[in-house]
Amino acid sequence: CAAGALFYYMVVNYAHPRPLLKAMMVLACISTPLVCLAGFSSGNSPTSGASSASMWASDVFSFFPTLPTPPNHDAGVNPLVHGLLLVLGIIGSIFIGIALFARTRAIRATVIMMLILIAFGAFLSIGQAFSSLSDGYTLEGRMALWYALGSTIREFSWTGIGLGGFLLPDEHYTTHPHNSYLEAYFNYGLLGILAGLTTAFIFVKYAWQVLCSSHRHPWFGFAIGLLLAVVFSVIMALFESSPLAIPVQTSTDNYYAVSPVPWVLGATFVVISRLVLKEKVLSGDEISRQLS
Repeated sequence: CAAGALFYYMVVNYAHPRPLLKAMMVLACISTPLVCLAGFSSGNSPTSGASSASMWASDVFSFFPTLPTPPNHDAGVNPLVHGLLLVLGIIGSIFIGIALFARTRAIRATVIMMLILIAFGAFLSIGQAFSSLSDGYTLEGRMALWYALGSTIREFSWTGIGLGGFLLPDEHYTTHPHNSYLEAYFNYGLLGILAGLTTAFIFVKYAWQVLCSSHRHPWFGFAIGLLLAVVFSVIMALFESSPLAIPVQTSTDNYYAVSPVPWVLGATFVVISRLVLKEKVLSGDEISRQLS
């Protein structure tokens, strides 16, 4: 949490936000195809099923150590697996906004190529997970889990149980409720939820102002893409805890890390809204008038 807060304030107080955002875009354009191509080379097919995403990411980041899993799991867990597809989804969402509203064809062509790679990577890596989500199998399994948490929610309704304190009985082999909102409730209690609702209200207010701003602004496409990224993360948070935290239970211990996603998205949104809302875009006539 301390590292996330320091990152947030470092970004929002950065004196030159434009070079910072440009550096982020260049880094994304370089790293995204490299990660996707590495995943393609692992050989996973669309018929591999829901677990193929973990297999794909484990092959990409095989040089990182894995954690020993409980006895009913087949292989070790790579902690980086849980957030990789979320990161690609966020990058892809931002690229969609840039592709729709970028002012130059070169930028549009670049981000469209990146979008194709991301879409192809998601198709190869996720495979049948889409069908399990569409037919309700994923939701049914999670709803049974959420129903089982009712007594725990009532017992700790005000205070929560603390960061990483969530732990179901051992036979479930899970340390998270597969829902970021329940994760936040268990972590922070009612006060944390109220803080989250306040943050959401402020975000919606500024997002509306960005949507009503000039579409000719050079950073408008980035702003729209960032809003799409937030929407994507909000939807994914209904089914996974990874947008908020990355908990892993192993055969020997429990590992818990607060996700950097809310901090990164929040800081980037403040920077981009500052650029779009506080800088006036001059028309051609206004520029000629000032020059004369």
